[in-house]
Amino acid sequence: MLMGIFNGKTIKVSLLILFILFFSFISFEIIKKSVDGKNNILYKEKDISLTVDINKFHRDNSTIFLFKRLNYTPQRVIPFWFWNGNLSKKEITRQIELMQSTGIKEVIIHARSGLVQEYLSEEWFEFVGHALKELQKKDMKAWIYDEFDWPSGIANGKVLEKNPNLIAKNLKMKKMKNSNFSLPNTQFKARKIVSVIFSNIDNTSNVKEKYCNNISCSFGEEYKNNSIYVFYQDYGHFKTEYKHHYYVDLMNPNATLNFINLTHEEYYRRFPDHFGNTIVGFFTDEPGFYANTYDIYDVGSIAWSNLFEKEFYEKKGYNITNYVYYLWYDDEGNISEKVKRDYFEVRTDLYVENYFKTIHDWTSSHKVLLTGHVLIEENLYDIVNFEGDFFRTMEYLDIPGTDDIIYFDKNKITPILVSSAEFIYNKPYSLTETFAGYGWDLTYNKVIATTNWLIENGVDIIVPHAFFYTTEGEIQYNDYPPSFFFQNQDLWTKIGEYIKHVNNKKNNKITTPALVVYPLKKSWSLFDPINRTEIEKIDYELKSQIESLEKKGNSIILIPDYVFDKK
Repeated sequence: MLMGIFNGKTIKVSLLILFILFFSFISFEIIKKSVDGKNNILYKEKDISLTVDINKFHRDNSTIFLFKRLNYTPQRVIPFWFWNGNLSKKEITRQIELMQSTGIKEVIIHARSGLVQEYLSEEWFEFVGHALKELQKKDMKAWIYDEFDWPSGIANGKVLEKNPNLIAKNLKMKKMKNSNFSLPNTQFKARKIVSVIFSNIDNTSNVKEKYCNNISCSFGEEYKNNSIYVFYQDYGHFKTEYKHHYYVDLMNPNATLNFINLTHEEYYRRFPDHFGNTIVGFFTDEPGFYANTYDIYDVGSIAWSNLFEKEFYEKKGYNITNYVYYLWYDDEGNISEKVKRDYFEVRTDLYVENYFKTIHDWTSSHKVLLTGHVLIEENLYDIVNFEGDFFRTMEYLDIPGTDDIIYFDKNKITPILVSSAEFIYNKPYSLTETFAGYGWDLTYNKVIATTNWLIENGVDIIVPHAFFYTTEGEIQYNDYPPSFFFQNQDLWTKIGEYIKHVNNKKNNKITTPALVVYPLKKSWSLFDPINRTEIEKIDYELKSQIESLEKKGNSIILIPDYVFDKK
């Protein structure tokens, strides 16, 4: 074993470093920990050497400082507390007392379908204030779930009520089979023609101005060449599951600023004395790009924004509208690979800076923490499609998170992903929201098996989904059960035992890790809005290698492939 120091944190690092890229696997020996006083790791195998620049990640101590400033150590079991019925102060007090009696010391207050009171109304905040006072009396802590249901970012539809132009956008492609093209009017002023490409003439020349205005084109007889492609912006058709709200453009900073003003600022305006005391942070849930979702919404599209063309040009120095053809189609050279990589880099930058960083700047300036997780982390294609870069989305979460829902499968790599993000960004903890949709027949033995698997793969904090305020009503009863609360005696009577089990269970994330390269950049270059096959091949190879290493007793740290890029 060699000993390595990462910002003062001692870890044991195995001599096995797996570099997974283009399906080749090369072992490297760590020969030097520090290069010129910088946070670099140098790997060398014979005459091959690669430097992993840890400075590419923001591995500072700001998160650790926040925890120290709050004098806060999180509990290892922090349940969602669904407020999903007709609230009363008496019942809130009773439920807090029940939770405390079993050893629960922290909760995440989560507005959920079935709630009678209007979310973010004065009546809502009156009950929140009561809960905070009762929690404070018992020296318990609260996290605020920042949304009604999910995904976060819309303030239960209020963001778009205030400004409909902030609706999510996507880019779609249509191959012309007739001479005319037009975009019908909709309730949102989001549709516009972005680019027209004649593929038989020049795949890198946008001729929109010659044939089109913003909403229609006329090609005459030229469409018969069967080579005209129209690329147009549309609004995102995804709607939330229960309330059917449209989603917002997360690349647009105004969407997030409006979300904060409608949500976070309203909590702070009423409860400033609880911030950094009873309220320790906010939980943000399943943000992402809902274009091309579930084979239902905007199939074959990619995420887009009114800001994208300008931001892309400023960051990459060329006009993306001349090259959008290559976001759908490959070429024999490397144009498509470069355009796709550039697209995902710019998209991820805008997303991370304008959503996660903006919220984190607010929470840290108000002396509270930020945690949560993103949309669909299980598979490489979904991560690329919905997030772009899982690791970058974790950068501004003080406690990085994932979820594990619907079913247990030890071959999922989500706990490895989040514990890797914890390591990469020098975070003190990671968490997983789990058991949503496992069903009312979930047994305590399966709860333990799932929990052990999560912790053994590096997760620190378990967020049980959920403690239901009530199960009376069709929506409440069927809202991704089970409840772990008093309505479900099979699990509720075991909660005290469960908390002791989790508190005593140690994870092994810093013992003999194999550093495995996570092929994000490679996947960007292979991305196809219609066909998942090529990325799924890489994903299968990656998971097979992880499974093989785990059978040998290795824990895993995933490192995104772009850290190996030369400057």
